[in-house]
Amino acid sequence: MVRFIHTYPYLMLSLTMLGVFLAALALTPMRLRAHALLSGVLAAPFALTSVLLVPSYWDPVRVAVFLAGPEDLLFTFAGGGLASAASVRLVRRPLTLRPSLRRIWWRYVAGAVLGLAAGDTCWRMGGTPMTATVMAFCLLTGVVLVRRPELWSLALAGATSYAAVYAAALKLWHVIVPNFGSQWNPAGLWGPSVIGLPLDELVWAAAFGLAWPTFAAYLFDARLQPAPFSPPSEP
Repeated sequence: MVRFIHTYPYLMLSLTMLGVFLAALALTPMRLRAHALLSGVLAAPFALTSVLLVPSYWDPVRVAVFLAGPEDLLFTFAGGGLASAASVRLVRRPLTLRPSLRRIWWRYVAGAVLGLAAGDTCWRMGGTPMTATVMAFCLLTGVVLVRRPELWSLALAGATSYAAVYAAALKLWHVIVPNFGSQWNPAGLWGPSVIGLPLDELVWAAAFGLAWPTFAAYLFDARLQPAPFSPPSEP
């Protein structure tokens, strides 16, 4: 078992994130569990973009690979679901969903095309793989917030909560598997590290947490109840 863990640390990280997501799902109100689950399901296909990062950014050992490995699918599913569940939990304001299959489909395709086009453009202009990915997330978030500015609280909650959880999980596996960091290609990294982790990974987690809950809420035409107004007290 120890040998398996040290051979497939990326799988262990993916399973850890899946476990955290399932725990978060158990704490999510019943009426919002479908939102979190569907957020994960809709995020999962983007695991196929992992092929764009190998080996220029990193080259992890995976159980099997067909464009993407099972680790990529588990990680992306868990990340999408966890980011959405955590952001809704932190905002603590009633969320109403008004999904339409036709609207979900077109918004999903349009968002995917926009993100991929932005990332490809940044990459062709000389950006690193992670720079391109982060720029794509930020552009997608910006476009959604222009259309639905009331979702900004979900964006901020997702960015902080997902980045914190991911950093903790990543640090855990760096401690358990000392050579975990060898999976990254130094030439593809920005260089600096924080708490022993690549800065790229921490910024990516914040950008993903910023973008995905916001995009998922937009897909499902989610509406946040306005925060209660408290008039200023008289002197």
